[in-house]
Amino acid sequence: MSSSAIELSLKGSYIMATAHLKLLSRFLFGGETRFDGSRKKSLEAAFSSVIKRQEENSSRLPDLDGMKARLKSDREFSVGNEGLLEVAVENLRKNRFKVVIASSLEEAFEAAVSAIGAEKFAVKSKSNITKEMRLVERLSESGIETVETDIGDRVLQLSGERPSHPTGPVSHLGRKAISEIISASSGLDVPADPEAIVGFLKTEIRDAIQKARVGITGANAISASEGSVVIIHNEGNVAEVSRLEKHIIIADSNKIYEDLASALNMVKLQTYYATGSVTTAYINIISGPSRTADIEKKLFYGVHGPKEAVVIIVNRDQQAEWRKESQYCIGCGGCLLECPAYLEKGPRFGSAYKQGGIGVIDSAIKEGMEAAYDNGLYSCLKCGLCKENCPVSIDTPSMIGKIKEEAVKDERLKKRLRPLRLVANSVTFAANARGALGAFSAKGKKTAYFPGCVTTVNTPEIRDAAIKVIEYALGERPSVLEGCCGGAWDSFGFAEEREKGFNEFSKRAEESGAEEIIVSCPHCYEILMERGDRLESAGVLRVLRFSEAVGNAEFIADNGLKAAYHDSCVFGRRYGVYDEPRKALKNAGVEIVEMERTREKAPCCGFPLILREPLSGGPIAQKVADSAISAGAEKLITSACPGCYYAMKRTSGIEVEDISVYLSKKIIKRKEIL
Repeated sequence: MSSSAIELSLKGSYIMATAHLKLLSRFLFGGETRFDGSRKKSLEAAFSSVIKRQEENSSRLPDLDGMKARLKSDREFSVGNEGLLEVAVENLRKNRFKVVIASSLEEAFEAAVSAIGAEKFAVKSKSNITKEMRLVERLSESGIETVETDIGDRVLQLSGERPSHPTGPVSHLGRKAISEIISASSGLDVPADPEAIVGFLKTEIRDAIQKARVGITGANAISASEGSVVIIHNEGNVAEVSRLEKHIIIADSNKIYEDLASALNMVKLQTYYATGSVTTAYINIISGPSRTADIEKKLFYGVHGPKEAVVIIVNRDQQAEWRKESQYCIGCGGCLLECPAYLEKGPRFGSAYKQGGIGVIDSAIKEGMEAAYDNGLYSCLKCGLCKENCPVSIDTPSMIGKIKEEAVKDERLKKRLRPLRLVANSVTFAANARGALGAFSAKGKKTAYFPGCVTTVNTPEIRDAAIKVIEYALGERPSVLEGCCGGAWDSFGFAEEREKGFNEFSKRAEESGAEEIIVSCPHCYEILMERGDRLESAGVLRVLRFSEAVGNAEFIADNGLKAAYHDSCVFGRRYGVYDEPRKALKNAGVEIVEMERTREKAPCCGFPLILREPLSGGPIAQKVADSAISAGAEKLITSACPGCYYAMKRTSGIEVEDISVYLSKKIIKRKEIL
């Protein structure tokens, strides 16, 4: 076959693969679930109020970083520490608690039923582990009526809806929706007025507490050294529930801390990240049943509080070491406040008892890969805002990546994951076909430019502009190394295919003779940086970002242009690259106007969701565009990330341009330099 025939064949392969990819993206991803509009607005308003309070109160926690560092250390020490569990049990029993260790939720339920005994009515306060147990529903099935005493949880009990936040479970419901729920349940016309709603529920709950002899609560912390249980609350209901004749406390073993000082440090952080306040209205420290020694210094139990206090500790094997990190979660919900996917999808992203990406992880550990998939495994953008807003800095994105790698091996998910495999295969094939066409143009040069497969297939204008700018900045045209580094497979969790793709890329890099590679795509940069030793063995000594390579070049000054720069999640939060691209733009005379949330707090563009769930992904990108408009920007410039550019180009209200495309128009001609 002649070289022209081969080239024609490769061009045909590239065109067909690109068309196939677009077809797959449009038609194969069905079953998108959207969040109801009014609920979405209520959730956003509630979360915004928490963020505002955090900003107002941050000065009241001057050692916030120190508190977080201590909490991280405490969680690393206490979670999974069997010795600490033994100390806690011993000291709880010394304080006259009855302690039951349950190895499963089923055992915990049986222990709760046993502790309730002959009683047929109970009240309980907010507890996430009891939600996971479905305690209220299962007690009802066993003939024991149980009333939730937190206002929000009582509304959920009446409505049957999923909670939207661990401490603000009805954040997604406005006053009108809540009044309709209560009115339908009670048969009365309860006005859509917060005071009327709270007044009605308060009366109902108070009547239930007066009727009950058994109170059930969770625990925010258990102090091992003191043998004490710590419970925080704002409504005052826990104080009432825990003072009934019998108090049953159900807690996960990951609630155990070494001492009260550690527990109270956590409580303060939990409050701040959950509500924006620095403390709750009440902090109850319970060290056993109520007692007095006022008569002849002899202890008498059951005075103004419970005569019997039972602690049921659920101690489950969390298996793999990396999964232990997910148990560091303190249940504050800080990760949800700015999660782009959660704000669009609501409580359907996460499990029924834990919301967001950390809920997906929890369901994978406890229920399996199918549950993780159903709860939104592939809705997570892995943008890192959850980690940024977590007081323990839990690396949810990395754990989501590991779960995807396990999910693709699950036989039960093979059919459901087939569209993802087809997309990865199509984009890889298209990019490799294009790479074969170029065949290392100007092979043998020390510097190569690698656009990445998504750039090659979806946004070739970035590739063409970047080559032009790099040539201008370095004084010579780089060789062009096209194809896939394995990143397309990595996005979906296909680890074996990712490594195969990288090995093929590494071989091509070695054959090109390049000593340094300049990269546009943040995901490609991450793949290459994580495998730097293998690249070095292929002769590649350095991997540079596009903005790093061209940052010192001078461009035609575009005086007067006000532009907002959208920070890439990967380049930004993972590698701390913020000033470098801004410097390049300033060299071209751009006046950077910063959006409300920028740099470490910059929102994600939503690209991964746009391909799979456009109805959810599109609004995420539009929020970024709207923020740029609000900041007074005339143009929104993206970071050479093909995903960001692809997403932002589909927004309205502002002109969008990639940094490489913009700079390519500002190149000073050589004659002008002379």
